[in-house]
Amino acid sequence: MDMEALTGDDYESVHRASRGLAARYGMVTLNAMIEAWEALVQDVEEGFDAELVWEYANMLRCRGWLAEAWPVFTDRIRVTRQAELDALDARFQLATELD
Repeated sequence: MDMEALTGDDYESVHRASRGLAARYGMVTLNAMIEAWEALVQDVEEGFDAELVWEYANMLRCRGWLAEAWPVFTDRIRVTRQAELDALDARFQLATELD
């Protein structure tokens, strides 16, 4: 992501989303949630450890945060990060099957 292209309004939208969702998710950042989603996708691709299935819903919270925060971000943030999020979502879909 080109950090120089972001404005104060862009950063404020991320902070606003973080503050608005803090009661449910704690104070987190966009970068942290994208990284957590990427790590979970990679874990699933490599063969998710069935012993962790009880924790799976908790691990998916990073994607839930992204879904809830996305509308709060400025257009520039969404445009800048959309391809990355779409690619991770596609990888997740390929690595999983519907129940």
